[in-house]
Amino acid sequence: MQDETTTEQMKYYGEYMPQVVTGKEALFDFGLDKNQEERASIIHNNSLTVSFHEHAIVFPSPREKYIDEYLSSGRPMIAYEGLEASGLCTVFSGVDYGKVFQRRPCSLPDLVWNLGMHHTDTTRQKDGKFFVGKWSQDIARAKKEGKIAIIPTYEYGGVIGNQLDNLDVLYGLGLRCLALTYFHQNLLGGGELDPGAHLTDFGIDAVHRMNDLGMMVDVCHTNKFTTLEAIEVSERPCVVSHSLASAVNGFSNFKSDEEIKALAEKSGIFGVKVGSDQLKKHENTTINDALDHMDYVAKLVGVDCVAIGPDTTWEYPHHVQGYRNPSQFINILRGLVSREYSDAEIKKIAGENVVRAMAQIEK
Repeated sequence: MQDETTTEQMKYYGEYMPQVVTGKEALFDFGLDKNQEERASIIHNNSLTVSFHEHAIVFPSPREKYIDEYLSSGRPMIAYEGLEASGLCTVFSGVDYGKVFQRRPCSLPDLVWNLGMHHTDTTRQKDGKFFVGKWSQDIARAKKEGKIAIIPTYEYGGVIGNQLDNLDVLYGLGLRCLALTYFHQNLLGGGELDPGAHLTDFGIDAVHRMNDLGMMVDVCHTNKFTTLEAIEVSERPCVVSHSLASAVNGFSNFKSDEEIKALAEKSGIFGVKVGSDQLKKHENTTINDALDHMDYVAKLVGVDCVAIGPDTTWEYPHHVQGYRNPSQFINILRGLVSREYSDAEIKKIAGENVVRAMAQIEK
C-alpha cells in the first residue's frame, strides 16, 4: 500500500507507532450482547463514517529520538494502514504538521508545502485506496467505491495574515475547513485562551469570504465572544470540528451551552473530541467519558448537531481507554448502541450530519 517515499521514511526512522490496535484492547467492553454487537457491525459497515477531525500521521518510535526533526520535515508519514483498518470512508485531517504540535503557528509557505506533500503522498499510494476529498459528494463516492477520502483542514486562521485572497489560494489547494484561531488571538479574533477578545472587522470579512468560497468556518478553538459573533455573521452554518461541552467537564475553555445552542440554531455541527485528557476532571478516562459529551450535546440541541471529531494521532500522549486512534472507530458506534440510540440516530452522528452541513456550506 505504501509508496516509495513512505518506504524510504520507514528505513530512515526505523520503527513507527503501531497503526492498528489489536487483541483485547481493540474492542472496549460496553457489555453488549451478541445481537447488539451484530447491530453495531452492520451500522458500521453500512454508514457514511466520517471522522471530523484527526491528525492522520504516524510518529516514529522512540518519539524522543526523532520528534523535532520529524515534525520539522513537513512530510510525516500518513497512517494509511490505520485508516484502512478504521472502516472510515472519510477523514478530515489536519495538515498542520510540526508547528502546531510544537505550539508555533505555521506560515503560509509552510501550509502550502504541507498541502502539496499531503496530496502527493495520498495520490501516490499504490493500491488507489485513498484520494484527496474536496466535496460533500466525495464522502458518498468513497463509500460506494470502497475508498477513503482525506479532506485537508487547518487549525490556525491567522495563517492568511491580512490578505483575504490567501483564503482563495488555500481553497484552490484543497483546504475545506479552517479554524479562525488556535489558542491565542490573531487578526481574525480571540482564541480559547484569550477570553476577552472579539471577532475583528477583518475576521468578519474572512468569514464572509469563506462563505463565498464554500469553506467551513471552524470555531473549535475560538473563545466565547468570537464563537458567537462568527456564528451570527456567517451566512452559512459554522462548525466545531472538535471540542467538548464545558458543562460536562467543567473546563471554561470548551464550549458553553450558549455557544452550542447558537451553533445548532443555524444548522451547525459539533464534533466531539475523544482523544483528550480533559474529557473530565479526573484521570483514567475512557471512551464512555467522550460518549457523555455526545449525550449531553444531543439532549441539549438534538442529534442532528452531533458529529465525531476525535482529534488523535498515531502517537497522541493522552490515550483514552477504548480509543487510541481511528482504527477503533467502531467503538464509538458500539458505545452509541449501548446507550440505546436508534440506527438512524447513529448514522447521523457517524457521518450524515457532516455530509449535510458540508453540502449546505459548499452551495
